[in-house]
Amino acid sequence: MIRKEQNIAIAVASSGIAATLLAGGRTAHSVLKLPLTFAEGQTAVCNIRKNSDKASLLRSCKLLVWDECTMAHKIALEALDRTLQDIRDDPQPMGGLVVLLAGDFRQTLPVVTRGTPADELNACLKSSYLWSHIVKMHLTVNMRVQLHNDTTAAQFADELLKIGEGQLETDSEATVDKSYYGMDCDYKRQCNGVLTCRNGYCRCRDGMIYLPERKICEFTDTVTEMEDQRICIKFCVKNGFKGAEIFWMLQTAYGVAVMSRRRVFEWYKRFKEGREETANNERSGRPSTSTTP
Repeated sequence: MIRKEQNIAIAVASSGIAATLLAGGRTAHSVLKLPLTFAEGQTAVCNIRKNSDKASLLRSCKLLVWDECTMAHKIALEALDRTLQDIRDDPQPMGGLVVLLAGDFRQTLPVVTRGTPADELNACLKSSYLWSHIVKMHLTVNMRVQLHNDTTAAQFADELLKIGEGQLETDSEATVDKSYYGMDCDYKRQCNGVLTCRNGYCRCRDGMIYLPERKICEFTDTVTEMEDQRICIKFCVKNGFKGAEIFWMLQTAYGVAVMSRRRVFEWYKRFKEGREETANNERSGRPSTSTTP
């Protein structure tokens, strides 16, 4: 709406991947010239001169959106606060500019080199003097699920929330049981029964292949390793993966035992054309039409 009214809104994110998801988004370090090092107790500011074009842009700005702000060190946000107060000649927090901070403290906190968990907590936004000035708002509706009516994504999102809230049992290394990562899905139906499930959960989730123990899926001992790979290729084709993606995943799962790239693409083409049989019925030796001289 702000941009629609010909006003300026700046979108930044703490990571490059998150920035690509924002319209006109860039990383916070690139746009705001944040300090590169964060030492506790330092009075840091952004590397923006008051008479520069960047400063003029920040003075004219109506809204600054910072996605994944929970990954940023509190000193970075405090540096932005001091810089905006100076540039905009306003002693209010962030120089009176409306700053929309988005993030989830269940996810990655600021990384502190050779730091302890206590150091990471001390570096996060909640430990900053700015936290008391922030109006907290909570998003409760998963719009991706609502718009696409994707029940599988809804279940996966619920599982992630349970992990973030610490509601799942973990082992001594705080690792969630692998079997929980699977989700009840219809891949078994899609693959005509070649995919087996354990405890009602498949070894795949949300359209991605899960490689817990070298193999992509669980099979009986009567299935050879080559047929195992052909079944995996069929499974991937059924779920829309490209030939190059399938070959890369097979390399990850089987290592030196993976079939050749040429063979992978041959089977990819066969399953793409509708083949259902995974057994290799090709005859070895000379063609049946050959004659002995």
